[in-house]
Amino acid sequence: MFTGRTMGTTYTVKLTGIKLSSPEQASLHAAIENRLIDINDRMSTYIPTSELSRFNNHKKSASFPVSDETAFVVKAALEVARKTDGAFDPTVGPLVDLWGFGPEAAPERIPSAAQIKTALAWVGWSFLTVEESPWGLRKKNPRMRVDLSAIAKGYGVDSVAALLVARGIKNFMVEIGGEVFAAGRNARNTPWILGIETPRDHAVSGAALSATVAVDGKGLASSGGYRNFYMRGGKRYSHFIDPRSGRPITHRLAAVSVLAPSCMEADAAATAVMVLGEIAGQAFLDADPQLEGLLLIGDNSGKIRIVKTSGWPR
Repeated sequence: MFTGRTMGTTYTVKLTGIKLSSPEQASLHAAIENRLIDINDRMSTYIPTSELSRFNNHKKSASFPVSDETAFVVKAALEVARKTDGAFDPTVGPLVDLWGFGPEAAPERIPSAAQIKTALAWVGWSFLTVEESPWGLRKKNPRMRVDLSAIAKGYGVDSVAALLVARGIKNFMVEIGGEVFAAGRNARNTPWILGIETPRDHAVSGAALSATVAVDGKGLASSGGYRNFYMRGGKRYSHFIDPRSGRPITHRLAAVSVLAPSCMEADAAATAVMVLGEIAGQAFLDADPQLEGLLLIGDNSGKIRIVKTSGWPR
């Protein structure tokens, strides 16, 4: 097993059915670390010299050159934004900061309508384009910032998985901050069994898990509003901000887990569903045959109702 830190969280890589010598283990661990460092150096918003940070500081309308990797992930994010009519938006950063879920502390008073309107003027996925030959990003709004935190961890998981496959490893599980890709068999020679956590606000029975799911050759990502929020005036404000309204979500969807062909797709889709809510979110999943989801819908009494798409594994 290999572990470490990346993207502001931790990662774990488990292998089965293969024996590696100490030098081979060291070489593989170094390759994993270098792959994740490379992705961070391209897509982090916390590293001032990353491609993404430099693009965010680029205040001109001219195309800004980026790597094919960064362009690929931004292009994928824009596709999810298009499919969700902007419920998923990689330019939502100004609103996240305004509501106190960025680098600054939560505000003592919730933002005013005027402040929200001002922040909304700098948000809009349709003002961002990806250019090819050569690869580049172009912004129509000079103050626009791109944040890939809702999709980059999934891409990192997929990248490490691809590295393992390239080395002939067939049985593995890669996890970064709870986002997972698993393939082959575990140490018990059964499919990898992953647990889906019960939102703590609704764990009235004390159950740590709401469900388990067998995963083989797919990505699994989960999102929930129960981990990151604050209270003001007896009202709860979630870190999930709807880019269309500029305000935190208020629906009853407590958490969602999404299965997809890649962890990057699952990562972005899980965030999108959390913003869309239980009804529109399920419709979004149902419209894509490549996606399956398990939705945990809460109520004021602390009970959870589980809703699964038709193709979710039994």
